[in-house]
Amino acid sequence: MATNKVNTKDIRISATAKLNNIRVSPRKARRTIDLVRGRNVNKVLTELKFSSYGISDDVAKLIKSAVANLKQKAEAKSYNLNDDMIFISEIYADEGTTLKRWRPRARGVANRILKRTSHITVVVSESNKDGVFDFAKTTSKAKAAKPVTETEKSATKPADKTKAAGKAHRTPSNDGVKK
Repeated sequence: MATNKVNTKDIRISATAKLNNIRVSPRKARRTIDLVRGRNVNKVLTELKFSSYGISDDVAKLIKSAVANLKQKAEAKSYNLNDDMIFISEIYADEGTTLKRWRPRARGVANRILKRTSHITVVVSESNKDGVFDFAKTTSKAKAAKPVTETEKSATKPADKTKAAGKAHRTPSNDGVKK
């Protein structure tokens, strides 16, 4: 999982919104929130409107709530807020309570069903940069493909199929007959 961190020097003001005990597993919630992390709020809300994931409506509503919290905070401090500079600086899904249910099975046995819930947290911020956060990637970058040498090519060649299978090789001289 790629995690992006925002350079805190670029943040002027930020606000948080939380959604607790939503009835979707954290793994499925992370599919959607990984798409929106570190991006402009206006663009994200447009993309979530057309997303096929079920959680996208709840994430969009949560982001709108965080933006409203940011605007209220800015108004209380008499701060001039630029709507085009609002970005999602943090968003994450934590595991909530797990509801345990039972399903009857054959011969009087019961299987357990785990209905997982999530806690989703969003932090939106206004940046003083021109629409772009400076991210520090914490994951390792993929290694560049290096050219394969002749010795490596010969080492990776597949073996002869008849020898690999361990079968006797049939030639016209022996016809597979023992003498």
